[in-house]
Amino acid sequence: MTSREWWYKCVYDSYRSTPKLDEIEDNFDQIIETTFPILHDEVFGSGEGWIVKEQVEYTLRKLKEWRDQGKGPKIGILANFDERVHKVLKGINLPVPRLSFYHSL
Repeated sequence: MTSREWWYKCVYDSYRSTPKLDEIEDNFDQIIETTFPILHDEVFGSGEGWIVKEQVEYTLRKLKEWRDQGKGPKIGILANFDERVHKVLKGINLPVPRLSFYHSL
């Protein structure tokens, strides 16, 4: 199963379990088929669907400084098997790659 298939199932099942679905039952599959690519590719596959909280960049810089002194933690980004993670990180303008503590495994 690809990450796209996994997310499709996740979105489909989430909306399928929504109360009062009766109102759109006849068009449910068509609605999901139309909206899923927009959500997956355009909104959550880029920086558009994500918000970086105010102190994140400051916190990452401080963690990096602490780590560089030999006392701090290793810093990482954990993500599921979703290949969009690089595009999302680029899209939210988080300075992860520029701070040289980002490594892909």
